[in-house]
Amino acid sequence: MPEIMYPLVIDTLGIHLALGYGIHAYCETQGGRRNARVNLVRLGRRVGRDYELSSENLQKHLACAACRWAGRDANNVSFRLHGCTLPYSDVASRASFLAGQR
Repeated sequence: MPEIMYPLVIDTLGIHLALGYGIHAYCETQGGRRNARVNLVRLGRRVGRDYELSSENLQKHLACAACRWAGRDANNVSFRLHGCTLPYSDVASRASFLAGQR
């Protein structure tokens, strides 16, 4: 994992993973309107942990498969960052599980 330095700048894939952040991709094409959670671990295996995460860089690797199949613009995708909170993580379920073991 990368070293966390302050002031904190969350700009690379490795830092997103280290902090537990996630990204959702949203298709903005009329007729598409789908969304999906981006598998950052899988993306990291392809591009490396030092890869700068910007909308332009992510669009090079991600597209809407339904729009591509339908012949629409598949690269009209926006991205939203989300923190390590429910329903995007299982931190709360782990905590309740560990509390039950005591």
